[in-house]
Amino acid sequence: IKANHTLVLNEGESVSLNCSVMSNPAAYVTWTRGENTVVSSVTGQGLELYLMDVPPNDINTYSCSAWNPHGDTSDFVDIILQSENEIPEDKVSIETFPTPAPEVVTAPSPHSDARDINFTLLGAFIAGNLLILSLIALALFCFVRRNMKKRQEAIINNGEELSARGTTSVYKNLNE
Repeated sequence: IKANHTLVLNEGESVSLNCSVMSNPAAYVTWTRGENTVVSSVTGQGLELYLMDVPPNDINTYSCSAWNPHGDTSDFVDIILQSENEIPEDKVSIETFPTPAPEVVTAPSPHSDARDINFTLLGAFIAGNLLILSLIALALFCFVRRNMKKRQEAIINNGEELSARGTTSVYKNLNE
């Protein structure tokens, strides 16, 4: 077999497959389709297989084998049937192009400005309330401290007055 190992035929086409063998002593030559012997010869020169009006069920791998006492060899041809509607493989080309990575684009929501304003107002409200509570706590602290200081001063003043009176009276008593 001196050919491409694949033979494409149109439906109903005929083909001649020739297996040439040069050997001494003469070789036993066979053509097989799958596992079945189609034709064989003992000429030693080769063997031709003629397939006429190839039907779809004849599509298969055909093998030519030759052997003699010194060795053996074989080769094959795959027959492919092409329907009339099919496009031949040699007429088709496929190109692939890399696709760019998808780009993620996010658009702001129409409500995002309203949400931003709501969060800003909420933050200002919380900050204002914290400031007011802090001022109230400071005023309360100052009020309590001032009252405690007044009490302490009153207690101290009352004690001084008592001790000063007592001293005065003691001095008065001594002087008398």
